[in-house]
Amino acid sequence: MLSKFKFTLKNSVIYSFGNMAGKLSGFILLPLYAEFLPIEEFGVLGLVEIINLLLLVLTSLGLKSAFTRWYWDENFKNQQKSLFFTTYFVNSAATVFTSIIAFVLISFFSEIIFSIKLPQHIIILFSLANFFKLLIDFPMLLLQIQHKSKKYVAMQLIILFFTVGITYYLLKYESYKLESIFVAQFAGNFVVFLLLLPLILKNISFRFEKTELFEMWKFGFPLMISNIVTLTLVLTDRFIINIFEGLSDTGNYVMASKIANIIKLLFVTSFMHSFVHVFYKTMHDKDFNRFNSKILTYYILFIVFGGLGLIMYSKEIIQLISMNNTEYWRAIPIIPVLVWSIIFVGIKSQIILPLQKLKKTKIISIISISAAILNFVLNMILIPQLSSIGAAIATLTTNIIASAILYYYVKKYNKINYEIVKIFKIILVGIVILAIYYYINDFEIVLRLILKTLLLIMYFVALLLWNFLEKIEIIRLKQLINKWKNPKNWKRNIKKDSK
Repeated sequence: MLSKFKFTLKNSVIYSFGNMAGKLSGFILLPLYAEFLPIEEFGVLGLVEIINLLLLVLTSLGLKSAFTRWYWDENFKNQQKSLFFTTYFVNSAATVFTSIIAFVLISFFSEIIFSIKLPQHIIILFSLANFFKLLIDFPMLLLQIQHKSKKYVAMQLIILFFTVGITYYLLKYESYKLESIFVAQFAGNFVVFLLLLPLILKNISFRFEKTELFEMWKFGFPLMISNIVTLTLVLTDRFIINIFEGLSDTGNYVMASKIANIIKLLFVTSFMHSFVHVFYKTMHDKDFNRFNSKILTYYILFIVFGGLGLIMYSKEIIQLISMNNTEYWRAIPIIPVLVWSIIFVGIKSQIILPLQKLKKTKIISIISISAAILNFVLNMILIPQLSSIGAAIATLTTNIIASAILYYYVKKYNKINYEIVKIFKIILVGIVILAIYYYINDFEIVLRLILKTLLLIMYFVALLLWNFLEKIEIIRLKQLINKWKNPKNWKRNIKKDSK
């Protein structure tokens, strides 16, 4: 089991670099956005990102989750290349169709969707950038499934290079606005598509698996429907904010989301990119249930720590990014709520896997759709009263409830004994530290930063004092410390201890 932990951790770290590279462009460019983009146009960019996500779900047709589930199944090891050909062919056809439909709809209804009329050249640039982003989605998934994490990171770094470089040049020196962002995204996605062509051709067997496609579609369709409904109802918070409060508040909410999403990139997405394939590859092992239980505990431990760290320094991050543009400072109180929401998104993303293993996708779909409806209703109630912070509270409330319901069904159909007491300790300590953070957040900056750092250290100290670690975990921790001190003796100690 230790080797599985090490493999998962290693790939999670690599994927965290890849995900940060893929998404870091948006964070690196935030100071430029704040300097050259009016907050209303930044709000438009946030709305465009929702359309992008919706198209990503529509074109996958639920086959991404199914392909991940089928690829390492022992019954289909001889059909991996034909399964990839089948799913990628269907995905590409759907990409062409949905891209055309999206272009037509945005062209005619941009004023209704964005509250402003988008110029035709911006719509064309967005459509091209999004088209190639959709085409590389499945090959990038294949890299993750095959554990080619280094190549995955390389592709993300290329996208980062093109996106940041071109956007920076066009914004700063050519005085372009939104079009600079879409030109850069198109260039990065197009180059990566060309680089991935050899991988695509190498992993294709030109045989269309009609029977398996139907079975995969049956597995993935409920997930696709739930994802569409979820995106439509959950991510409409930005549109609802725009309707009730305007593009200025939408821009602040988008800014807060981008900062909070650092946790999603570093911990949730990177970990799941690694773990989901380990999960399916080892789902028949004897120690499968204990491994999953331990993984969830450690996962929550570090995601809460990372979330607290981001919350602690969010005020300084926003002020540094926005410089003298104080319009963006209204995003600061939204960030803690969104970070906690992402923590529960991370919990959901892992505890959902045992249900997918058993192909209980209808249950997942029903829970997701119900949660999306609840979130929409809460948004309609809270946004008119509390503006952007109301949307964040609605999202957090929905994710907590959805996590609790998913946990109930996982326990009903599986024998995984999750360490609920330990998870409770992690979350409670995090809440206490967060409460202290609010008390010190208005102190003078030097004292404030010192106290925040001490609070983060106290997170682990408090858990250790609360008997968080088991005896075997303390032994492993000491071995890790000894490895740093004396690497030569480490392997010998591991072998001795395992006997």
